Parts: sequence; C-alpha cells; structure tokens
Amino acid sequence: MPFKIITALFFILFYLTGCESKQNINEKLEKQEVLELKGKNKSNVGHASKSELKIYEKFDDLAPLLSLQNDTTYVINFWATWCKPCVAELPLFEKLTEENKNKKFKTILVSLDFPKQIETRLLPFIEKNKLQSQVVVLADKKEQIWIDKVDKNWDGAIPVTLVYKKNKRKFVYGEVHDYEELKAYVDQVQ
Repeated sequence: MPFKIITALFFILFYLTGCESKQNINEKLEKQEVLELKGKNKSNVGHASKSELKIYEKFDDLAPLLSLQNDTTYVINFWATWCKPCVAELPLFEKLTEENKNKKFKTILVSLDFPKQIETRLLPFIEKNKLQSQVVVLADKKEQIWIDKVDKNWDGAIPVTLVYKKNKRKFVYGEVHDYEELKAYVDQVQ
C-alpha cells in the first residue's frame, strides 16, 4: 500500500491548454524525432546539466510521445533511480538501444524521480551509468489523473514499459527480466 501511494505521487496529468493544436505539437515532435534518429540532435545523450535534460511539467506535454504515427518503433520505459527493479532492467534497454541505433527505433526512459533530486541523484546516475537512451523527466504531480491515460489497467507501480509502432501497442507491467523477453515485446509491434 505505501508503495502505491509513493508511486502515485510521481504520476501527473494536466490537460493541455497551450495555444498550439495537438496536431502541430505532434508534427514538431515527429520532426524532432527524425532529427534525433539522423544523429543531428544528441542533446539527450550524456546529460551534463539539468538544463540539457528535457523536463515535462505536465503529462499532456509528454503524451504525444506515447502515440506518434510514423515508421519508428518506440520503447517508452517509466522508471526512477529509487526503484530497484527499474535500475536492474536498464542495461536491457541500453542493449536494445545500441542494437537498433541504425534503425527507425527510439528508446525513451521517462524518469519519475522527484524534481528536487534531478541534480543530486538523476543526473549523476545518468552520467555514472553512461545511459545512451534518451532520458526525460515527468514532473507532473497529478498522477492519479494521467496514469489511466498511459494505460487503463496500470495501477501506478513501476517499472512499466510501452512498446509501440503506429497503432500496434504492447504495455508491459513490471520488470523485464531478460533481453529475449524485451526483444519479443518489440517484435510483437513490428
């Protein structure tokens, strides 16, 4: 019970009220993804400072990353440095990122670490472990609202992973234990 409460404190949902349409935001995100896939934007790899780490204050700003409609396969993992199973599975995601670096493939590690611990815990963790997957932070505190928007059956416990390509989706509850298991999830959406 306390784990669910603590986990729930990390999840947020806020309704997008910006002046740009959702379609324009999706188009911009897809263009950014193409640039990153071509290797022209490496700002999310080897973070040196908090200013270089993308922090989403509202879930609705992150939400378009969960449903991009292009030819790229996406693996989105929700994790935190304080979560032992999350940290244990990270090498599997790093191996997946490395093996697919020349393909239309993107691994995004969505950190649910406390915003006040970004500089003292998250950034040192990224540097120490030389994470090559894109790392972003979701700092939205209204998790009781946005958890269901990620997956209606998700109870808020982490780690969880969303694997998708266009309209094919696989939501994985809990820790991924070995690389073959992770690859099988990716194969299900391709």
